[in-house]
Amino acid sequence: MRYNFAVPTHHRAKPDLQAQILDMLKRGMSQQAIAAQLHKGTGTISHHVRSLRKAGLWRIPAREYLEPAPTVRGKRKCVECGRTKSPGAFPNERSARCTVCVRARRIEV
Repeated sequence: MRYNFAVPTHHRAKPDLQAQILDMLKRGMSQQAIAAQLHKGTGTISHHVRSLRKAGLWRIPAREYLEPAPTVRGKRKCVECGRTKSPGAFPNERSARCTVCVRARRIEV
């Protein structure tokens, strides 16, 4: 039995699909939204995103991490709304945004 190691045409990288994915990523779409729009699986999209990263065509944008304000007289300031609140109003001691702002942001997205 002989093996054919040639890659079938349906397994080769599709540059037009990768170009579409790259364009959608640059517009800020999530991988899940791209998969839904292109009628592909999320695994397929993540595979193409990884290959775009390896080729140097796509870089993941850096996340913005905010430092929590210092506690003054038992309260600290929320970075987003600017209100002074008790430590219980924050999801944890490392969070810079209060729970109300975190939930509001989740609803917007």
